[in-house]
Amino acid sequence: MTPQTLQRIRLGFAMAAAALLPDLPFVVPEAFASAPASAAPAVPAPAPRRVRPPALAGSWYPAEAAKVAVEARRMLRAGASAPALNDRPVALIVPHAGWRFSGSAAAAAFRLLHPGDFNRVVLVAPSHTGAFQGFALDSSAAYRTPLGEIPLCAQAISELGNKTSIRDIPGVADQEHSVEIELPFLQQTLGETFCLIPILAGQTDASQEHALAE
Repeated sequence: MTPQTLQRIRLGFAMAAAALLPDLPFVVPEAFASAPASAAPAVPAPAPRRVRPPALAGSWYPAEAAKVAVEARRMLRAGASAPALNDRPVALIVPHAGWRFSGSAAAAAFRLLHPGDFNRVVLVAPSHTGAFQGFALDSSAAYRTPLGEIPLCAQAISELGNKTSIRDIPGVADQEHSVEIELPFLQQTLGETFCLIPILAGQTDASQEHALAE
C-alpha cells in the first residue's frame, strides 16, 4: 500500500470521526491542505499608441481648427481657375513652404481631389531635419493636425519596411514640415476616408528611387 493511499484512508477516518464526534477538533492532514493559488502570469502592458502631434500649427499655418478650415477652403476656391483634369490625378507635385508663401499654389493642385477618390495616400517629401541614406518611414499610429487625426496605413508601411532602402528612423519626422504642411489640404479635400503613408527622402540614388517606386 502506497503512502498516498494510507493518507487518504487516514483522512477518511478523520472525517468520519468529526461527523460522529462534532465536539472534537478536526485537522486536515497537511498533505491535503489546499495550496495557495498561484499568481496569474503577468501580462505585459500594450505599447502606447503614438500619435505625431502638429509641430507647425500656429506658425506655418493656423493653430485653430476653424481657422485652418476657413483658410484652406479659401485657397482651394481661389485655385478654381487653374486647369482641371478629366479624371482624378495619379500624382500631385506641390510646394511645401508655409501657407503664406506657397499655400495657394499647393491648393491649386489639391483642389483636384474629392472625397472618396483615394483610400490611401503616399506622401513623399524631402527631409530637412535629419540626414540619412535612402528613405525613412514613421512608426506612429497617426498624424494629428488641428482638424483631427489621420491614421497611418500600418500594413502597407510594414511591407515597405522590408525594402533595403526604406526603414523606420525614430524621431526624424517629429519636426519635419514638408509632410505636415500638406495634411490639412488632404483632410479638406478627401475627408476622413483615407490613411497616410508618409515617406521622407534623405540622400538617395537612382537605384533606391527605383526600388521605392516598385
